[in-house]
Amino acid sequence: MKKNFNKFYFILIFVAFNVYSKGTREYRSILQCLGMEEMALHKKKIQGPVYKLNQTLISEVASGNLMQVKREIIENICFAKDFSPSVNFLKSLLIKEKKIYNFDKENVKIYRLQLAATDALQQKVPNLFFQYLISLQGLTNHPDCLYKEIPEFDYFMKRFRYLQGELTPQKLLSDKGKIRIIFERLKNFSKVLSKCNKS
Repeated sequence: MKKNFNKFYFILIFVAFNVYSKGTREYRSILQCLGMEEMALHKKKIQGPVYKLNQTLISEVASGNLMQVKREIIENICFAKDFSPSVNFLKSLLIKEKKIYNFDKENVKIYRLQLAATDALQQKVPNLFFQYLISLQGLTNHPDCLYKEIPEFDYFMKRFRYLQGELTPQKLLSDKGKIRIIFERLKNFSKVLSKCNKS
């Protein structure tokens, strides 16, 4: 099963590369966009937090291949300069949630499958968010530096530590303002990392 999935995955990436390289200059799906990012990361031999996030998101999107991200959202995710496509996608999943998708309401069966696929991904978004931030924290020399430099990260971690038995992960991450601030601060992550690694 895993072998077949890997084969399917590489075929998708190959198709994504060929379609884009023919000069369309646009992405037809979020999977195509993530696939191109994966190829760029591989070519540059980049590992680390973004690579891990990219791999996880590709796996999730490929398994829920009925998900249709809106064209304008794909463009914002894939061509925005602030972050890589994977990080931009994560940001959209956190802030806009299911508003980023188109749903086929004409076909009840497809619609239900799309709802199930998007629900499944949204359930995993909080964990993906914290995994990514903790991976960034792992690049620093001090285990608490990122919490100090990005207090909103510390705020959410404490909420999860003390309230996860009472509230759903989505409720715990309901403060979109603080999520936006985290991503604003991450735009200057190189400065944060330099500060964290000074001593």
